[in-house]
Amino acid sequence: KPVEFVARELTDVDVPWCVASGWGLDLLLGKPTRYHADLDVCIWRGDQQPFLKHLKMRGWDLHVPVEGKYRPWQEGEFLELPLVQVHGRRDDMPFELLDILLAEHDDVNWIYRREPKITMPKDKVMLEARGIPILNPAITILFKSRTADKEPRGKDQRDFEGMLSSLNRE
Repeated sequence: KPVEFVARELTDVDVPWCVASGWGLDLLLGKPTRYHADLDVCIWRGDQQPFLKHLKMRGWDLHVPVEGKYRPWQEGEFLELPLVQVHGRRDDMPFELLDILLAEHDDVNWIYRREPKITMPKDKVMLEARGIPILNPAITILFKSRTADKEPRGKDQRDFEGMLSSLNRE
């Protein structure tokens, strides 16, 4: 239900997007594997203005997390690193938070912001599962492998273990 809700909200947005993190993995596996309080959507950093404007026009309340506090996203604002996400909320959504993740890239490759030497061709970043665009599970697992220089959280370790048999060597 949460993924279908977001997919409906984004049917007419004119930029690429994909479901990321736990829900993206669950779509690939074909079933929910655990409770998800939020739903993560990944977009290219350069597409943030039309994407966020689309949500704002549909009644979403958008805030930028900065050093543990929120500030409203201003229409026309372009977020640069180190800002990497925007949180969206709306009264009728069937989950607590829409987490919009901003992905880095150059002309050819997605770039892992925590270690820019790690890249992937842009055309392999957004895949499809069950008719919904999803973030490549290798990228999701990479982000889940460490959080803010800490060991993986329990849910992230379980997500990795649940996906391991579904990942190919590439």
